[in-house]
Amino acid sequence: MKVLITGATGYIGQRLTSKARQVVYEVVAFSRRPLIQPNVVYQQYNLTDKVLPLIPSDINAVIHLAANTQQIDLDEQLELDAAKRLIEAVNSIGATFIFVSSQTAKLNAPTAYCRIKWQMPIGLLGILQKHGIWKIKNIFLKSNFNENNQRNSD
Repeated sequence: MKVLITGATGYIGQRLTSKARQVVYEVVAFSRRPLIQPNVVYQQYNLTDKVLPLIPSDINAVIHLAANTQQIDLDEQLELDAAKRLIEAVNSIGATFIFVSSQTAKLNAPTAYCRIKWQMPIGLLGILQKHGIWKIKNIFLKSNFNENNQRNSD
């Protein structure tokens, strides 16, 4: 299986890329900054690019982690537009699109990043429906944190 990970140099992205390689997935890393990991193909990707990203045709799934965390005032529309372009590109090759939010995402979150991560699925409903993707599934991956957001002991 070949996966593409946006935001591959971010906190989650680096770990997911490494884990995907460990389970023998081929990985293409999309990011603003180069990712230096063995056997990972890097491709420059920026949310502010106004063109459809060029996704290799042999990609099976795209995991969208990328977020613009460089600005103090994050632009929700920029994030939505980038995700819509990515979905268009993913749909053109018939791959699966996976959006990963944040466990701190909520409508009244104290940071713009967390509010955007909360609003993204709602903002993407139109394009998902356009491509016949009606099912939205919330997936909770078991983390190393308990319900009080405290690290569990290993």
